[in-house]
This record gives sequence, structure tokens and C-alpha cells, in this order.
Amino acid sequence: MILVNDTRFDAHLLSNVIDDERLTASVISRVSYDLPHPAPGSAPPVLRMSADQPWTVALKALETPHGSMESDLPFMKGGVDLFLFGAARAPKRAPVRRMEVRIEVGSFTRRALVTGARLWVRERGQLVPSDPEPFVEMPLTLSQAFGGVTTWDGLEVPFGPNPKGLGFNIDAKEAEGRLLPYLEEPDSPMTAWNDQPAVCGFGFCPMVNPARFHAGVVLDDQHGMKELLPRLFNSAYPPMVAPSAFAGEAVRVEGVTADRSLAFTLPGSPFGVELTFGSKVAERLPTIEQIGIEVEERRVFLTWRFSFRYTVRPREFRQATIAARA
Repeated sequence: MILVNDTRFDAHLLSNVIDDERLTASVISRVSYDLPHPAPGSAPPVLRMSADQPWTVALKALETPHGSMESDLPFMKGGVDLFLFGAARAPKRAPVRRMEVRIEVGSFTRRALVTGARLWVRERGQLVPSDPEPFVEMPLTLSQAFGGVTTWDGLEVPFGPNPKGLGFNIDAKEAEGRLLPYLEEPDSPMTAWNDQPAVCGFGFCPMVNPARFHAGVVLDDQHGMKELLPRLFNSAYPPMVAPSAFAGEAVRVEGVTADRSLAFTLPGSPFGVELTFGSKVAERLPTIEQIGIEVEERRVFLTWRFSFRYTVRPREFRQATIAARA
């Protein structure tokens, strides 16, 4: 099958073999949009197509300003990946000790806790967190989440899922005076010096991260793999995977701008897919697979994909054509 791209977007036709006669394929494109400033009291504005299209399809691991994005080769995912690139900001830039970042997509809500600098201090013989320091801005990066490097018997020991973070300890004496993480999941806060809570991530989650394994694999009683779930192939951190996202739904992000919430309405598909198999022609629309929000750039990328299966018939003409929609 060949792909004819009549749009200005970077798009690809990807395929995998099922058996001797059947293939699975998908048409995928990643499209960048500008995020308009909403008028006071108005509904969230619809995203506008960007003149520049910096986000492309990843045929292999792609290095971006926000880290490494894995390839787009897996066709089946268990929801819509959400990525948020920016910083938590206190309302009206008035210092706070704690705040919340919240993302809403339709009826889906993702919350995260942001806390000022805290140290493990000794009180009555126990290590407890100090009172948080005030802050105005906090990067939403893995360096602010749980993880990091500690030492054991003179050797450096990194926390595998996030060696860049804060709060990983294996010795009480060393833990004293060390920082706790700034970013935490609401259901997994750090309460003891040797806790190992979930990594609170907003960007790309590596395939080797245990959180993806636990979200995407069902184990049997002997801890063998019983079932592989589509969620394994979502490249966002599990709390950042929404069940779905449709055109016309509102996306709201609270806690990343000093004045008001960041909000927009998801647009309709920017292109249609026409599949031709011999004399048969079918027209389809892709759906949203990923939403990436770049706060500083006021830009959003949407990954659009339409997946399908087909049977190979000798000498049959096969073509996928994508054309821009008004």
C-alpha cells in the first residue's frame, strides 16, 4: 500500500504483518496548533493551526526540547496520552507553600500536588518533613519528582525509574537534611524517609518505567505474564492517560499560569483518510491519540491516527490518501 499526502503535515503510513495474507496499518500525523488567548468570560477558544509545524512523526526515538519521545510504531494504545511541558505557577504570582496542578479533558481529571522545598529534619528522634518553603514557580520536570541518587557503602545508587529526581534514600543518617520531592501524586505522597512513592511525571514515560509495566501487564499467580494490555504502549505516565478525547471537548489546565486557567477546545480532524482497495473506496477520519501542551510556547500538538486491517490480494491496487479538511 502506498500513501499519498495532499496536506502540508508530516504524515506516514505504518504497517505490520499479521500473517501471510493480512496486515495491520495506520495513517498517522502530528499537527501543531497555536493556543489563542481567550476573551474574558468567553468559552475556551478552538486551537488554530500553526504556521510552523515543528512536531513530526517519530519513526524512531525522537529527541525533542522536552526529552526523548519514543517511536510511533505501536498502533494500539489504551487511551490518549497527555503531555504537559511548563511550570506550576502561583496565582497572581503570590508565593504559596502548596498548590495543585489540574488537567481536565472532557470528564477526565488528572491532579498533582506541588509543594515548596522541604527537608528531612529530626524531631523527637524521628525524621519528619520540615515546613515547606514558599515558592512562586516550580518546573514540572522529573528533576522535581521522586527519585535521585543516594549512596550505600560508599557507592552511588540511582533510583532506576528516575535517577534525576529527589527524595530517594536507603539510609536514615544520609536522609537527614536531604530534600523531599516537589511534585507528588495525591494518592502517593512521601510520608517516611524511606518511602518510594510513584514518580509524578508530566512528560514522556520510558517503556522501561515500572509504572507502565504495572499499567499494561496482567500477571498470573506465579507472576508470569497473563495478558498484555494496550496501556503498555501509552508513552505518557499512567495518571496522564485519558480514556478518550474528541473534537469539541474542552481541555483545561489549572496552576500553570499566574492569571487564569489555560483552556482550549479540541478541533476536528485536519484531514480525512481515503482508502482504496481495487475498485472499493472508503473514507474515514483519524482520532486523537496524543495531546501535548507547551505552556511557554502557547502551542499544542495533537497526534492523529487512523488504524485499520486489510487482506493482501495479488495485483490489487492499494492506496491511502490524506487530504486536508476545511
